[in-house]
Amino acid sequence: MSDTVTSVEKHDTQSVVDQDDVGKLLLDGGCERYEVEWDAEAKVTPMGSLVFFAQYLQTGGLMDRLCEGTPLAYSSNNAPKERDVLGTVVLSILNGQTRYAHMNALRGDRVGAEVLGVSKLVSEDSVRRALKRGTAEEWDAWLTVQERAVYEPLLSEPYVLDIDNTVKPLYGHQEGAERDLKLMGWTRSRRCIFLRRPAQRGPARKALPATTEAEFDFVEHLHSGPNYEYVVLVTNDTLSIVALAQLYRDRADCENVFDEIKNQWGWAGFVTRDLKRCRIIARLIALIYNWWNVFTRLARPDQHMEAITSRPLLLHAVGRMVTTGRRKIIRLTSTHAMSDQIRRALNRIGQFLTRLARTAEQLSVEAIWAIILSAAFVKWLRGKVLDPVVEGNQTLLRLTQ
Repeated sequence: MSDTVTSVEKHDTQSVVDQDDVGKLLLDGGCERYEVEWDAEAKVTPMGSLVFFAQYLQTGGLMDRLCEGTPLAYSSNNAPKERDVLGTVVLSILNGQTRYAHMNALRGDRVGAEVLGVSKLVSEDSVRRALKRGTAEEWDAWLTVQERAVYEPLLSEPYVLDIDNTVKPLYGHQEGAERDLKLMGWTRSRRCIFLRRPAQRGPARKALPATTEAEFDFVEHLHSGPNYEYVVLVTNDTLSIVALAQLYRDRADCENVFDEIKNQWGWAGFVTRDLKRCRIIARLIALIYNWWNVFTRLARPDQHMEAITSRPLLLHAVGRMVTTGRRKIIRLTSTHAMSDQIRRALNRIGQFLTRLARTAEQLSVEAIWAIILSAAFVKWLRGKVLDPVVEGNQTLLRLTQ
């Protein structure tokens, strides 16, 4: 019996080899017969609309800034280029991947690499090793520059700030992981959020005192039935109570952002036992999340678009690059039901960015980025135009009507 199976396997293998030599396979599908040819040299990508996002990165100077002054500092001639490493990370996060191993699925996307100005996409091992380079202080300084450049022009307007203190131990022996850590959340009977954990031990933890229910004066302990907790909102604002209530509701709405970035952008992924690399990749995800949200606002300024809907709309389209003479043409085919609306929206973004690049050659990168933000958040700014003023390393902002 085993000899028969071996003979069949050899026959199938030989058949596949013969078909590879011919270059075609005949397959029956449905009521038709199809010829199948493999073309490993074709320049195609499942993210054809990336070309519009790449134009947005180029016009706003985002990708170039990302590749400046990095902590990677390669010295070997055999080492990958810094832009290749960071381009691979950007493409992986943008695609919604959550594991380093997933990056291998992008290695053959030569179109995506080319439109991002990347010579080639590197392996997952190259990315892992790259994030080990440099000190934590160097990465923090570099990432701070990248983050501030995106959101700083918007800080001249009042906004609602929400801080999410969710703690997620990834491994029991992970560096910095805490055991027996509990986060108490919203329920019908619970009126506030507080952290409860056992007493800290060791001299390095004295700065974090233990917190228990009994230490909160605003916890009402009843002899029978559920206990109730009360949260006090302290403010020096002169707004009416109705306005304050609306601001508090707006703050609560910010929780949706944390849900999106955790479940749709890989904040729960790319995990290692190395706390430093976990922090770096988490901040890179937040940075690219901000990039993408500004881009989607250019397509739909009146509302926020979550990644679960915006990626299929504005990123996923079959793209094939064709070179004719000195021209490079990317032919896009969207299989989405809203393909006509997608085409109009992306064409509108492309025309805006092309017009901006042609007419704003005398402007600085900061000024161009301020114009992009003004167009993306036109509803929130109510038509105001952001006018950046650079003073040293600090970018200030002036609003003009």
